[in-house]
Amino acid sequence: MGNFIFPLSDSATLVCKKDAKKEIKSELFYIWKDLNIFHLSQKYVACKSRDQLEKMEKLYKIMAEKGVLHFLQKAVFDQIV
Repeated sequence: MGNFIFPLSDSATLVCKKDAKKEIKSELFYIWKDLNIFHLSQKYVACKSRDQLEKMEKLYKIMAEKGVLHFLQKAVFDQIV
């Protein structure tokens, strides 16, 4: 099936990377994961808190203004080894 991110709830996400050892290189993984979900959602986003969602929205807008949204998917999967 390849690499994918599948949100299960506000606190659980299934992330699959082919041939990975299931280790995360950096805590940045969680930010990239949340930004990817925000980016790919069309209508609804589940999140731990309103504060976290607002932070993701601000960061997403900054990335959009800088034209680097294409970087999101690579960034999340690069953090998994």
